[in-house]
Amino acid sequence: MSNARASSRLLLGIALLISLVSACAAADWPPITPEEQALKDVKEQPGAPAVILERQEIADDLNNYHSTYKRIKVLTDAGRKEADVELPYNRNGFSISEISGRTVHPDGTVIPFEGKPFDKVLIRGRGIRIHVKAFTLPDVQVGSILDYRYSLPTATNSFLLLSGSCRMTCSS
Repeated sequence: MSNARASSRLLLGIALLISLVSACAAADWPPITPEEQALKDVKEQPGAPAVILERQEIADDLNNYHSTYKRIKVLTDAGRKEADVELPYNRNGFSISEISGRTVHPDGTVIPFEGKPFDKVLIRGRGIRIHVKAFTLPDVQVGSILDYRYSLPTATNSFLLLSGSCRMTCSS
């Protein structure tokens, strides 16, 4: 009987741990407001395919770290293309990491991005090569809210490159 009791306690502990991890993962994203969920059109630009609800950039030059978070609301079928994300960067001293994302349907269903971003060359020329990390957020519908974020850690000697050529491509 003690083995059965120990097994049930172990299963209860595992279930509790899984629910805590799920709650933490959901809490990791900013909450979606009722106003964001209800938004159907942008008064200042009627018929817009999508709208950026929030964009946040954190630059920590002392620790050679830059992160970006973006929330987009899809308003029309044409806005579904916002699910195709391309993040340009210069591989010379830079990398894009910690990419995560999710799609939140109008009914509140959350579909996490679980794919693997791929790397491709965007521009190749004399002495320059700009790459993009590309990925597609899953199951995007009209009314969906798209969240994604990424970081751009840099090598310690790449500060001048970040403040020059790459900053223009990364902040578009």
